[in-house]
Amino acid sequence: MLAYLETCLIGVRGLVTDAATGDPLLATVTIIGRDHEIRTDPDVGDYHRMALPGTYDLKFEAEGYDSVTVTGVTVGPGDAARVDVSLGPPAQVLYPNGGESLPAGAPVTVNWTGSPEAAFHVQYTDNAGASQSSSDDFERTALGPDYVTGGDRHWQTTTAAAHTGSRSARSGAITHYGETWMTRTVSGGELSFWYSVSSEINYDWFNFYVNGDRRLHLSGTVPWTQYVETLPPGTYELKWEYTKDVSQSHGSDCVWIDDLEITEDGTVWTDVIALTEVGATSVQWAPPAAGEDYMVRVRAVYGSDYGLWDESDGLFSVVPLTADGDFDQDGDVDLDDFGAFQECFGQAATASCGDAFEFVSDGTIDLDDFATLTGLFTGP
Repeated sequence: MLAYLETCLIGVRGLVTDAATGDPLLATVTIIGRDHEIRTDPDVGDYHRMALPGTYDLKFEAEGYDSVTVTGVTVGPGDAARVDVSLGPPAQVLYPNGGESLPAGAPVTVNWTGSPEAAFHVQYTDNAGASQSSSDDFERTALGPDYVTGGDRHWQTTTAAAHTGSRSARSGAITHYGETWMTRTVSGGELSFWYSVSSEINYDWFNFYVNGDRRLHLSGTVPWTQYVETLPPGTYELKWEYTKDVSQSHGSDCVWIDDLEITEDGTVWTDVIALTEVGATSVQWAPPAAGEDYMVRVRAVYGSDYGLWDESDGLFSVVPLTADGDFDQDGDVDLDDFGAFQECFGQAATASCGDAFEFVSDGTIDLDDFATLTGLFTGP
């Protein structure tokens, strides 16, 4: 018993707190690759995870906060290693957040909230909501590079059965105790495929997984049936698997897959900034061109760990600049616009400056343009 009590002192210990307030958090602590998780004491935020000497990666999670992974934690034979972690809330876009009309080429400030201990990754898109569809009817003699197969035998295309056309994808011809699988990585969106099973009922199984979460578990004789699911935004591994038990077989002893349809998110995101300073809550950005389907998104960056993306709540538009002096398009020609004019003064007319301030079309932002601008001034 004394030896056991001494063993309890080794492993990893520490505190999990709110990054902004320092208050203790109720959090789960998991050694990656192990099923067992522990919880912190919500009153003080402390935890103690027993572990034998070695090097571990730890994941810290709490409801309403970004998770954080700490890699390379070394546990020795003596006192527990100390790892304190502060968790912050996911980033939240404040502006532009939907419904705004911004001038093309003019600098605007993207604002958000987030953990004061995180840097941030900021992106924009001008085709939010776009989608692209792909399909696979397996009408070829071999699987394409989009698929990875493994287990005791590889999947292949076959003419033995098909939902439409003459071919489908078939599980490998395995024997007892065997398994055969096929995977493909897709983005979130509409997913559907047809499957048929011919196996020993309740012993040899067809399984379908999405990111390791089993969606189908079937055996026996199953005629062609369609599977349909809508996957949220993100990246997913689809896995089709056929497994056998210790003895006997029935029917064709396999599963067939056909007519795979994937409607994926076709939105193209471009960096505004890949990594801000730690604690930043804003960044300057100039929308490059007019369009109606703009959004921005932000996520926290904790070392090599990324938080969840938060996108604008709705679409905003970008409109061409016009030579009306209202550089920031707030409805008034005021001191804010005079500051922007000062930055453009003396420069050749460009898309960002000339469109707003070159009232006299001579190719340069000069005193002639300034005279017109002062006549439009409406600010205090």
